[in-house]
Amino acid sequence: MAEQSKTVWSWVYEPEHHRPQAAGRGRYSRPLAVRDQLVVQSFGQEVRRLREERELSASELAMIVGVSQPTIIKIETDCRANIELRLLWDFAEALGVQPAHFLNVCEKAVLAGARQHLRRKPVERKKP
Repeated sequence: MAEQSKTVWSWVYEPEHHRPQAAGRGRYSRPLAVRDQLVVQSFGQEVRRLREERELSASELAMIVGVSQPTIIKIETDCRANIELRLLWDFAEALGVQPAHFLNVCEKAVLAGARQHLRRKPVERKKP
């Protein structure tokens, strides 16, 4: 079995002139921006944390939410980027939190990533 790539892809329709030309990429796919990767990663980590806190297995959560177990695993391991709003609502209901909880977690991750990206490194000055 082939090793699964850790690159997260978004399945968004793109006009013909924006479509990637490289082999191995889907017609309607493109790599996610760093911000979007942070959102996908933080959402998946929070779903896993809440699931384990409530002592639910991935298959039990999948049955409650109404998706397959592989979908739960893909979301938790940052391999699925296209989360529908309905799924966000279903996850929140199944895990006993408000939908806004997931949005807050994702927002904090993006802000932390932006702060880390904007940190200035000390400049070493040469002495004459």
